[in-house]
Amino acid sequence: MKKLFAFAMAAMFAGAAFATTAGTDSADNVVYDDGWTTGDDGSDSGNAFGQWTLNTSGSAGSYIGGVGGLAGDSFGLWADAGGSSSALRAFESAMAVGQTFSFVFGHTANVANGATIGFSIYNNAAAAISWQFTGGQSYWQMNDGGSWFDIGQGYAANTELAFTFTYEGGNDYSWSFGSASGDNWTANNAIGNVDNAAFFNNGQGSGENAGFDSLAMSAAPVPEPATMSLLGLGAMAMVLRRKIRK
Repeated sequence: MKKLFAFAMAAMFAGAAFATTAGTDSADNVVYDDGWTTGDDGSDSGNAFGQWTLNTSGSAGSYIGGVGGLAGDSFGLWADAGGSSSALRAFESAMAVGQTFSFVFGHTANVANGATIGFSIYNNAAAAISWQFTGGQSYWQMNDGGSWFDIGQGYAANTELAFTFTYEGGNDYSWSFGSASGDNWTANNAIGNVDNAAFFNNGQGSGENAGFDSLAMSAAPVPEPATMSLLGLGAMAMVLRRKIRK
């Protein structure tokens, strides 16, 4: 009886819990008016995102401002030869089945030979799926735990490229980036607990930058709050019926 009552109460309030994982963030948020630093936790809406962790080595850095191909202020990363800059964004909770994480990405005209710019989806705080462009190549590549392979999205300097990642359950996912996409792929790495996203610039070159903006996390489509509430009401009815019989 106690277990049934507990389920009823949990189901009735589940709708609010599922709604809290959605949200957006962008570089024009007032939180970044005084700069962008580790520990910042900006959100334009909702509370899908946690704090930023920024790291640099060598001659490199991060900033709020113009980025090649993106309109207005964006989150920017720069790195001279031998330097690296990265930005890790925590999610407040692991992605639920059906949720989509999205942003726009851009970069300036040059990426030095052998340098890499790109981003990764993390599982249990470790990179699980990565997309990157390597200077000297013609196409973006990705790796979900096997080997790097071309995805068909070519070099596109000073161009806004939209990215989406949808968690499909288990190790399955769908994605799109610019003109490239994949539906219901199965990752070689485990992705059952997608909890962070990371962006990086490894030695792009002097005077160059790469960056991103318009981060968004959709609401989990199921279970719907109304459905959970009905389950809760049904369980409550069973509790009351048993009490009446006694």
